[in-house]
Amino acid sequence: MIVAGEDADPAIVAADLVSQLEWDADALGAVVTLSDRTARRIDSRVKAAVRRLPRNHPAREALRRWSAILVARTLDEALETVNRIAPARAELLLPEPLGAADRIEAAGVVVMGPWTPPALATPGAGVARVVPTLGSAAVRGPLGVHDFVRATALVRVAPGQFPSLAATARTLASLEGLPLSEEALTAGARGER
Repeated sequence: MIVAGEDADPAIVAADLVSQLEWDADALGAVVTLSDRTARRIDSRVKAAVRRLPRNHPAREALRRWSAILVARTLDEALETVNRIAPARAELLLPEPLGAADRIEAAGVVVMGPWTPPALATPGAGVARVVPTLGSAAVRGPLGVHDFVRATALVRVAPGQFPSLAATARTLASLEGLPLSEEALTAGARGER
């Protein structure tokens, strides 16, 4: 998904959009811009890029079936659209991309500016090629080292902290209908504190 400002180069927008669709005919590609004029200029470039592709190229099908150029009323609306779709990759071709990036809450990778195309981010800039697709960026990021490390949580509560934590845990256990957990929180010496 690309958020393209009015000054974004339509050739760059088209190239970046089409490059992200070559992976799969079922890929979703979208551009959000703030003006009809910019949308028409981008659409013209996208159509020109598609004419150069072989007939059976996956990007052709993805553009036909799953892609759109959207016109938002405001930048806020454009960024909210990104967050709703939760794309694997979001590209910000805006005059001040860093401020906009701070408002992206659901994207696997956010690339900023014309010198950072998505095609560079994954193989060249060190971001994993495996990014969350189908909206799963709303709940997870790209594949990383942490996905190959087994983590174990260690918990140790000090005696003085136990009463207030146990009261909260008992309330939650009660709400969840877990009476044995409630009992365990008051068993033996624990109930005397």
